[in-house]
Amino acid sequence: ANGEIDYFNRQWMEFTGMSFEQMKGWGWQQFIHPDDVADNLQQWRQSLQTGEPFEFEHRVSRHDGEDRGPLSSAPAMRDAKDRVAMWIGSNTDIEELRQAKEEAERASKAKDKFLAALSHELRTPLTPVLMVAAAGRDEERFAPDVRAQFSMIQRNVELEARLIDDLLDITRITHGKLRLHPQNCDGHSLLQSALEIVQDDVANKQLTLEVDLAAERSQLSGDPARIEQVLWNLLKNAVK
Repeated sequence: ANGEIDYFNRQWMEFTGMSFEQMKGWGWQQFIHPDDVADNLQQWRQSLQTGEPFEFEHRVSRHDGEDRGPLSSAPAMRDAKDRVAMWIGSNTDIEELRQAKEEAERASKAKDKFLAALSHELRTPLTPVLMVAAAGRDEERFAPDVRAQFSMIQRNVELEARLIDDLLDITRITHGKLRLHPQNCDGHSLLQSALEIVQDDVANKQLTLEVDLAAERSQLSGDPARIEQVLWNLLKNAVK
């Protein structure tokens, strides 16, 4: 109950390469990494004073000299009067788990940096395309159908830019923080825009497409880019 160690199993003695006589009582401190001893002792003594379970991640020296990172834990065993009678501890080697976690965190940070750079590089060439498309859309000397084609190009390039931004949203999606930009929009217009994207595929497959825009109330409150994505995916799947 006073925190002196009176037992180590054979596996732990083989792990440390030390005998029980070397580790009993408070001698166990010598196989713990010097930088972790003070914090370990502070937390262990706090558990002894309060009776709260002990749990601590630290570094210990294996018999071959390699530092490993076990998780040490010890709940208090109590008698009939709820007094601490003894502590039963365990040491679990979680070094590989810790290394895997650190590697996953490094990979996640590298991915975020890569996606940020990629997003910038992908958006850069779209800027002059948008400028030309906007100029063609507003050029009164062009025929109406040509200007309509420029307008379609502009809308689709803007949608492409939004999809590129979605690359940066992957991390936000995993945390349930996908950004939406709701506004009032027209469902008929969004459907027409989605139809323009797939019309060539429809024609190539010689499909018959009927459009009925008879809804008297076609106004929507939502993110127009996301809604158009939904419609576009539905249409593409239907064509397939």
